Amino acid sequence: MRNLQKNKQSAFNVKNALIKMVGPIILILTLGNIAGPTGTTQNIGGATGRIRWSPVSSFTTIEKKAELSDSPAPTNLALINISEDHVWAATKGAYEMYITRDTGDVKFTMNQDRDTTGCEIKFEAITPGAEAATEAILVQISNDRNIFWIELADGKWVQVGSERFPAEFKYEWNSEKNGKGERGWKVMITGFESTKQYYTGAFTFPS
Repeated sequence: MRNLQKNKQSAFNVKNALIKMVGPIILILTLGNIAGPTGTTQNIGGATGRIRWSPVSSFTTIEKKAELSDSPAPTNLALINISEDHVWAATKGAYEMYITRDTGDVKFTMNQDRDTTGCEIKFEAITPGAEAATEAILVQISNDRNIFWIELADGKWVQVGSERFPAEFKYEWNSEKNGKGERGWKVMITGFESTKQYYTGAFTFPS
């Protein structure tokens, strides 16, 4: 029994010595094959007819995904998914914006420079109309620090923005023509993160 305790203490001492010399020991993530679509795969393009957003100031806790540099090493899915629920302050929650069908387009672009990482996220869509009340809300969004969620056609919620990197919001309005075109606001959301991120937690709505 004493020898077993000595061996455990010795192993503990070796681990601490290694950490002091080289820093925390990072485990290697699990690699695997990337399969093609199957009969049950929903590889549907585009977004649905709604997005959600909240000002950063509305939260008491903003959860985040894991990073490659975390110790201990995260799971593969934790690098992409935010699985814990965000916590909103009392009476606060996520607002919703209507989007014209087949106008939503979200793109992720990796930093193209050598020896760099990071992902720029861009979303554009049309919300229809010309009402002053809508414009007033859009003005407020553009002058605040926000987090957005975009619902993809397959039901996943892409999160754009975080506590560290709030999303940027811009818009423009176009009357279009009598016979064709989509009269309304083109909303443009941009963000930056280390990877694409999905929010799989629950939403709270204003009360």
